[in-house]
Amino acid sequence: MSEVHTVAVLSPKPDKVQRMRELLTHMCKEVHSKEDYTLRYLMTEQVDVETPDFVMIETYKSKEAAQKHPQEPHFQELFAAFEKEGLFAKPPYLGHTTSKAGFDLDRTLL
Repeated sequence: MSEVHTVAVLSPKPDKVQRMRELLTHMCKEVHSKEDYTLRYLMTEQVDVETPDFVMIETYKSKEAAQKHPQEPHFQELFAAFEKEGLFAKPPYLGHTTSKAGFDLDRTLL
């Protein structure tokens, strides 16, 4: 197996959207500076809804790298803040995948 992708859907309570946005923006900077095994780490925000979900699109070098990410101190701190501040409207959705078809930014088909 090669690269592993993670898709995480985080649903904030209506009054916690800005706080979740702040925490996830900070997390993106932490991952960029501390996880050389993370190839892609994008925070996206749902459009055209009153209370947006945040969708994290992540790519790791390997299954082992994907498993290492949640063990990092900055990840642990993020989820501790989510819990302490009661940010979630519902539990996060988490999916791990591998690429099977399609193309990426280089437009080369798999």
